[in-house]
Amino acid sequence: PAGIWLAAASLLGVASAAYKLLLYPFLAHHAEYRVVDLHPGDNAIHLQLIPVKRAIQFQPGQFGFLRMKQEGLWEPHPFTIASGTSPDGRVDFVVRALGDYTSKLTTKTAIGMRADIYAPYGRFRRPTQAQREIWIGGGVGISPFISWLQDESAGGFDRVTLFYFYTPGREFPNVTIMKDMARQRGAELVPVTDGPSSPAFTERFAAIARQAGPAAVGISFCGPKGLLQQVRRQMRQHGIPDANLQHELFEFR
Repeated sequence: PAGIWLAAASLLGVASAAYKLLLYPFLAHHAEYRVVDLHPGDNAIHLQLIPVKRAIQFQPGQFGFLRMKQEGLWEPHPFTIASGTSPDGRVDFVVRALGDYTSKLTTKTAIGMRADIYAPYGRFRRPTQAQREIWIGGGVGISPFISWLQDESAGGFDRVTLFYFYTPGREFPNVTIMKDMARQRGAELVPVTDGPSSPAFTERFAAIARQAGPAAVGISFCGPKGLLQQVRRQMRQHGIPDANLQHELFEFR
């Protein structure tokens, strides 16, 4: 029995590897892109890519696997698409150096490099049915909200409050850029530099729940698990149902 089990598991592994290496590159939704601009930050980089031929189709807030066609950067990694849809098919990524691969990506990527983008994936989409929206982005978790703000087909931004958690000196994008982006769409941006216990967060969060009513508030979150726990605590404190929260699997990124 042990031999049969081992043989079956081995065959499954071989079949999976064959699919991933031989069939997946042809069957998966992907397109070739070229790096046309990049903006480095503190251990981070903002990449802009345009399609070489055809563009991938995606909804703001979804993510894709970026595979650079460069020695040492071949390994595909998932990143949230930090741009809205545009006529030229441009795709942006905001990448922070959090490991070996992302460290190399932020330092070795150059304009003109080619890449394959496998996308779209994910169901992190704006809860447009909510009467009042709270968006919470922690660090590089701001990416999907950048995409939502740049969605030219969307409206109702006057009911949006975006909390941007960041460490002073390490914010990327810059807070000034985020303020301008929010102002252009009519959304409220609340920068938070001193964690979830900051009055900038707790008092404004409480005011929104009080004014709109707990059941009317929809919360979208992308950031570290520790911050997510604090957000859940605030929700319970103000009576906002758990069902009103959607969040990305930030650690997966």
